[in-house]
Amino acid sequence: MIQEESKKKRKEEEMSIEKHMVIRTSIQLPPEQMSMEWKKNLTDAVEKSLVGKCIKEYGYVMRIDKFMKIVDQQITRLDGNIRFHLDIQVTSILPMIGEKIDAVIEMIFPHGVFCSHHAMRMMLPINRCAEYTLRHEFSTISLYRPSDGHVLRKKDCIQVVIEDIRFENDLYSCIVSMVEYK
Repeated sequence: MIQEESKKKRKEEEMSIEKHMVIRTSIQLPPEQMSMEWKKNLTDAVEKSLVGKCIKEYGYVMRIDKFMKIVDQQITRLDGNIRFHLDIQVTSILPMIGEKIDAVIEMIFPHGVFCSHHAMRMMLPINRCAEYTLRHEFSTISLYRPSDGHVLRKKDCIQVVIEDIRFENDLYSCIVSMVEYK
């Protein structure tokens, strides 16, 4: 029974777009930050340099889970800063083709839908919403499905599948198609 629950949990983690991974990074601290609170200063510096950033190999770093180890530390010759080489476990969003994601509609316009999942932004082209038609309501645009009268508006949650991924300007751009609405 415990083994089945463990397998189920592992499968859910594999299907989740949020990944737990270990990153090796280096951070420099000036000598004046090497006080009794040097661990806090190091943690703050790592969070400032990684959290909320997008890295091609690791995706969008959402949070730092834990420090695994300090691999090495050196004093730089030029300015006397202390450089730490660290292994850090993080939770990140790394998009993969074929993954299903719950996304929030940010904007509907004549060419498609912009939606997001945490920091990841996606484009749903209008031709991939075949069963929906555009409906203009005063100053807003919504998607309307004539078969059952379902309407999608800004801030609604939809499930999408990633079809194409590009990494440009330190960000991922994803093209998605709609799976279903929630």
